[in-house]
Amino acid sequence: MAGLRSWAGRHRATPFMAATALYASALSRWSGQTDLTLGTPSSGRHRVEAAPLVGCFVNMLPIRLDLSGDPAYGETLDRVRDAVIEAQANGDVPFEEIVKDLRLDRDPTGRVPLIRHIVQFDEALRPAPMAGLDLELQPLGTGTAKFELFVDFEDGGDRGLECRAHYSTEVLDAETVDRFVTELCRSAEAAADENRSLS
Repeated sequence: MAGLRSWAGRHRATPFMAATALYASALSRWSGQTDLTLGTPSSGRHRVEAAPLVGCFVNMLPIRLDLSGDPAYGETLDRVRDAVIEAQANGDVPFEEIVKDLRLDRDPTGRVPLIRHIVQFDEALRPAPMAGLDLELQPLGTGTAKFELFVDFEDGGDRGLECRAHYSTEVLDAETVDRFVTELCRSAEAAADENRSLS
């Protein structure tokens, strides 16, 4: 986790941007595609008027990435940083409106068009102290996957960087996802070498 933060800092990026760069580079290698659109949940509370309101305002934020030219990890992070900043500048546009304006054909399987791969980064959560109780946070799984592949990175505190993958069993199998996550781990270790390319 410290290495990820250091790498991100050298590129004026956040840990989320660094995790997204690792995820995108692995997806690019595996798919052979250099034009990727990833999604990430956005709080939807960018306006001051929304601060006192109660409710869920989450919006899906599409991030389009160009990874052509076999960029090194550092250059990939620079591209991701710029793409995330651009996407966040338009974060108030509802995802449904983007899909509607693009006039995309709906997938008969019910999957969301445009976004099939999701990345998210969460800071470490700590349970609030309560006298006489030892509390431990537990992940809550729904048993279903809403997207083909959803990778959730989390600052695990003393445990370092943690990664959870949720995937559609109609598209991927456990062995494939396990290999993908292993590659993500290798990418995280290799990212410190600024001159290493994605190949």
